[in-house]
Amino acid sequence: MVIDMIELIKEQFMNLNTLEWISQICGIIGFILYLISTQLSRKKFLYISLVFFVFFMLEQVLAGLYGGIITNVTSFTRSIILLIYLKNNKEIMPSFINYILIAITWIVETLLYIFIPNSFANIFNCYIPIVLCTVFALTQNKKSFIVQKIGILINEVGFFIYFLVNNLPFSYLRELILITSILISICREVFKNKKEA
Repeated sequence: MVIDMIELIKEQFMNLNTLEWISQICGIIGFILYLISTQLSRKKFLYISLVFFVFFMLEQVLAGLYGGIITNVTSFTRSIILLIYLKNNKEIMPSFINYILIAITWIVETLLYIFIPNSFANIFNCYIPIVLCTVFALTQNKKSFIVQKIGILINEVGFFIYFLVNNLPFSYLRELILITSILISICREVFKNKKEA
């Protein structure tokens, strides 16, 4: 079973075209930045997210996964807004701004699917990133750092499945590493909170 999985991964790597290889390299750069940021404070995470979301957008564009582009643009925008609010000593942004960003994501994605259906391999590629982005958005605008990290964890588990289905081996392997890193980060936060209590 393990040998079959290794052979499948090897075959997927061999079948990548040039743009898909560049896509995977952008994903690796974004991944390294994301991996580092999951172990940092919220503010540092948000600053680094401005860079890794750009690499993830490039990854999605080059791989032709247009659903992920919209969610990354929305997440990038949300990070900028959250940083502005943090700079003004507010831990979260007003909920209505978050809901507007979520609504824009759903509307744009639906319009893309209706008017450019060839840009998505199937409805799964259209709506899974939006569902994940919605969960991510709702949890990132909470004061509890653990709730935010659980939202990130749900998001990454979903993207693991998304990349697995779309046969992007670097992407789904990196998601496994991210999931592990986020779980470690959540455990560290829980132990830190217990010590402070």
